[in-house]
Order: sequence, then C-alpha cells, then structure tokens
Amino acid sequence: MRRPRADQAGPRVRFHLIHTIDNGLVRNRYWCEIEDREVSYGEIGQGYETAGGRIIPLTDEELRQLPLPTARAIELINFLQDADIDPVRIGPG
Repeated sequence: MRRPRADQAGPRVRFHLIHTIDNGLVRNRYWCEIEDREVSYGEIGQGYETAGGRIIPLTDEELRQLPLPTARAIELINFLQDADIDPVRIGPG
C-alpha cells in the first residue's frame, strides 16, 4: 500500500462545532475578564503568567526573538509499521 505524501493530500475536510439539538453553529467568543466585555480577535495578544499571577504581555516581535528550540521544529518520536496503520484512515493512494 502506498501512502500519499503530505504535499499530495486531497481537499481538506473542515468540521465545525455544532449544537447537537438543532445543528446550529457554535461560535467561540473572546471575553475580557477585566472589562467584562467581548473583544475582537484583533484585540487579543499573548502574555506570560508569573507564579504570582501577574501577566507579562509579549509582542509578536518579542515572541519571534525568544530562543525556543522547538519554535520551527518537529520532533519525531516514533515511526509506525505499515501493519499498524488502518488504510481507511489514510485514504486511496
């Protein structure tokens, strides 16, 4: 059995979160705990919480400059044998 290469994958299937009672879409809302209001995605940044509970905000530029060894790497921890992979999960190829 041939496995498809990652760059040859077919169309991507996207699933949505739905309310099982009426199939309505479920949306994520971002809420500011201090202002007690909904905020847009554009108002959201990242921050580090210290052991004392203080939040230290970090800009995208500061995050890019952090010396994180896994920021642009994937660690391979194991390989599977062909017999361990269900062909239905992979698809044709």
